[in-house]
Amino acid sequence: MAYLPGAAFQMAATTLAGQYLGARDCRKASRSVLMALLVGGGVMVSMGVIFYVRAYPLAQLFVKSDQADVARLAAPLLQTVALAIPALALTMILSGALRGAGDTRWPLVFSLVGFLGVRIPTAYWLALESVRIPGTTWIIAGCGLGVLGAWCAMVTDLTVRATLVVCRFWHGGWKQIEV
Repeated sequence: MAYLPGAAFQMAATTLAGQYLGARDCRKASRSVLMALLVGGGVMVSMGVIFYVRAYPLAQLFVKSDQADVARLAAPLLQTVALAIPALALTMILSGALRGAGDTRWPLVFSLVGFLGVRIPTAYWLALESVRIPGTTWIIAGCGLGVLGAWCAMVTDLTVRATLVVCRFWHGGWKQIEV
């Protein structure tokens, strides 16, 4: 319920941006993308609030009654995911709009930067006690947060990507792409 509206409104933003830019109506293209972001992002953020506030009861739905300790361990992870949902909504829907406009390179660059440059190294650093720098003998101290650290790295990645895609969208260069 948190991810699927993003996918649906991403497709809507892709289609509407492409249609309106094809008709040479930049104003309607921008408005339709912002409306998709408002509605789709609103649904996603609403679900994120529920995930955050009701994390433990939601986690209990997926375990047996004698596994309350598992639900207690999963609840903070669900809350961490909830913190990433606004950034996920921005990233998904605005990336779809850029792709619909034919501006496909920037979403790819943002994904590579976020995943390879932010998520993977940050996940190693936050999750592990120590991290060996590839290609060297250097070892740096990690944070040792385990799986929570890996999920925090995901939040960081999505926040960086959301910032980049919002900057590209507001820049307006996507409106000038010739397909």
